[in-house]
Amino acid sequence: IFFRHMARNVLNKGWRIHSHGGTFRNALRLENFQTKKSAADVLLRMQAAAVTQFDTDQIGGLYGSPPLPSVAGVSGVGIVTEDKGKFKEGDHAIIAAPTGCWASYVAADEATLIKVPSSIPVEYASTFVVGPMVAYRILQASGLKAGDHMVLSGANGLIGASVLQMAKSRGIHAVGIVNRGPHQAMQLEKLKQMGLDVCADNMYEIQGMFGNSCPKVAVSLVGGSSSAYLAQLLAEDGHIFTCTAASDKPQIIPSADLAAKNITIQGFSPFKYLQAEAALDKDAMVSEIAGMIEANQLKATVVRCEFDNLFTAIDQASAGVHNFVLMHSGTEKTWANRSGDSYMAIDQQLQENWDTAQAAQDPYLKSGREQPWDIVEGSMADAISPQLAAKFAGVSTEEELMAAIEALSFEEKRQLGLPDLEPVVLTPKELKQAVAELKQQ
Repeated sequence: IFFRHMARNVLNKGWRIHSHGGTFRNALRLENFQTKKSAADVLLRMQAAAVTQFDTDQIGGLYGSPPLPSVAGVSGVGIVTEDKGKFKEGDHAIIAAPTGCWASYVAADEATLIKVPSSIPVEYASTFVVGPMVAYRILQASGLKAGDHMVLSGANGLIGASVLQMAKSRGIHAVGIVNRGPHQAMQLEKLKQMGLDVCADNMYEIQGMFGNSCPKVAVSLVGGSSSAYLAQLLAEDGHIFTCTAASDKPQIIPSADLAAKNITIQGFSPFKYLQAEAALDKDAMVSEIAGMIEANQLKATVVRCEFDNLFTAIDQASAGVHNFVLMHSGTEKTWANRSGDSYMAIDQQLQENWDTAQAAQDPYLKSGREQPWDIVEGSMADAISPQLAAKFAGVSTEEELMAAIEALSFEEKRQLGLPDLEPVVLTPKELKQAVAELKQQ
């Protein structure tokens, strides 16, 4: 027992970042390594970890660059392996810091851990830091009260769906926008089944849902031109919160709306606020969120994925198809044990759809495509048509390639394995490979 509390190295396995930038397959490796655990650390045996935009941002170096290689993943839940301070062996805990969670074990300072009730399914608890807790603090900061109005983009994401449900429980009229994409209809239907007010990115439809009222607060989770929609909808002295941009585009807000309506824009880091919060406040926040889950007021929208199948999870999550959770081998799949109108009921259907597609080896889901330039590695599910290939016949520079992509229709982009997002800038080597691949089709 004494040895367990000493500083030591722990044999570990996980996904580690070896470089920032480039494709995910080049940046990440699943490997064995040793984790240093100090005498003051609490050792968690990880059960599940979320796969979100924050993770891909971390892989890209957005949250700083710790010495490489470093473990990826910013949100997960684990089981405490030994008594330490306020934590007892067997407790479930999440990490309130961007610490690498895509590993079998995590050694973390006790001050960064928050206990979560073991009754909360690990699939859901793993998303707390990048989903419900962010939504909770945004609503707290908004100052909205019952009867007020708010609007948000990215309603199908973890944060967006959590904000809508929490707002509804407080009597706030919140409208969520599900942005364009091949799975928009499915995502709209899923959220409507949860009793939420959602619509497509059509300005007339959105305005119709507010009637003669204007929202006081907007939450921009997509970025790009969708931010302009939100600014146009806002009332005078309105407030825009943003903490991520699923499109990887900047927040585009017309200066005329900013000035005429006196709009305030506030950035929100899901990690800085947690590090600034008092321990008691964090515990109270988690307790309230857990209570909403148990009361069936807060539902999850996640799909399980095997730990080794990370690249497929990243691809689908980045494209906004599903919210994924990596499951460690041996972890009990808790929500399948629930019955009736439980908070996981809707997601059970998503899980069945996913499992069926995997079993059938659906070429789109099994392709392992990365976001957005998997064609560099030739991992497209099907060959592109001669008509599409002809559009790239004369491409020889990066500028010409980007211009050719911008001119494509959505279906043509999808045929190439690209989402309806602005492509990233390629390195000269990747550009040369991409052009060569296209010319060979």
